[in-house]
Amino acid sequence: MPAATKSHWLSTGQLERAFQGFSRSCTGTSPLYERLAAAIVSSPDLLALASKAKIPVPNIFLAAVHWLLLKTPHPFGRFYASISECVDTGDPFPEFQAFCLDNATEIERIISSRLCQTSEVQRCANLLPAFHVVTQASSSPVHFVDIGASAGLNLLWQHYAYDYGQPTLIGDKKSGLVLQCELLGKHSPNFLPEALDVASVIGFDLNPLDVSNEDDMLWMRALIWPEHQERANRLAAAVKIGREHKPTVVAGNAIDLLPGHLASIPQDETVCVFHSYTMNQISDSDRARLSDILAGAAIRLTIYEVALEWLTDAGPMLDLSTPELGNRRSWSLARCEQHGNWLEWLAPRSIASEVAAW
Repeated sequence: MPAATKSHWLSTGQLERAFQGFSRSCTGTSPLYERLAAAIVSSPDLLALASKAKIPVPNIFLAAVHWLLLKTPHPFGRFYASISECVDTGDPFPEFQAFCLDNATEIERIISSRLCQTSEVQRCANLLPAFHVVTQASSSPVHFVDIGASAGLNLLWQHYAYDYGQPTLIGDKKSGLVLQCELLGKHSPNFLPEALDVASVIGFDLNPLDVSNEDDMLWMRALIWPEHQERANRLAAAVKIGREHKPTVVAGNAIDLLPGHLASIPQDETVCVFHSYTMNQISDSDRARLSDILAGAAIRLTIYEVALEWLTDAGPMLDLSTPELGNRRSWSLARCEQHGNWLEWLAPRSIASEVAAW
């Protein structure tokens, strides 16, 4: 989480719409959460309890229940594919509601202190093509900065291997984690054959999670939807890599810390500031501050901003921009699947030359 989160005091109507939207997003991918989120809308008691969570409320509220079930066995766990080998497909809501009300104090403690910090490492497969564009457009090694780094697992993107359906893997071919991503459409990214020229990698987060802390890693596991075992397996593999190559994540408001960090980078060097599924969790004023900070730093540095965000009905988009004062230019690089399983590359193979010439 990069900066101060949006106010979490939502009206009942806003909470209802949030759970309705979350239920729709689970269609076809998490039957349990689809049913639970739809039913929560009709429960004033659960809406009142969930209102204590920060945005996005449904994710954090359901993850708190999942966390308790992963931590301590309970009969209700039989509805969760992450817990039971023989999943009960009956109506889960009566027992879910009873479990929540029985554990209301503990749930409120969790949802009022925890943030939605998924660090979905599969999304690195969506980010990597943009990093190749930035590196090709740059005349110097690149300093990478992640806004909202969580446990910093996405900072380890150099230590993962990537399978885009091409003859050879991209990235660290000896990695213990191979991320598979399907390329859709007529175009494909222009990957460099060698390792990218990286000067430094750092992340900022209000509440960094520690890859060596079991409770923190259990929280990240709880944020993964119960049916998504492949995501859980990727997380476990990434955590193992993270404990070997511990990422650098600085605690604090990224919007406050970023100016000092950028000022420490030598003049005329290249910086890639990136963020994924983060901007929806911070205020409009902080978004504006971020733009101003990057534009100001672009006076003495070459700045690129890579954004993997889902801010419109068009779905998740991968965008690249050069945030210069009065001369900002943006390119839509790809449409993406929310968990990073595919991308539709939109840019021409000459995009790096176009970016470098701007």
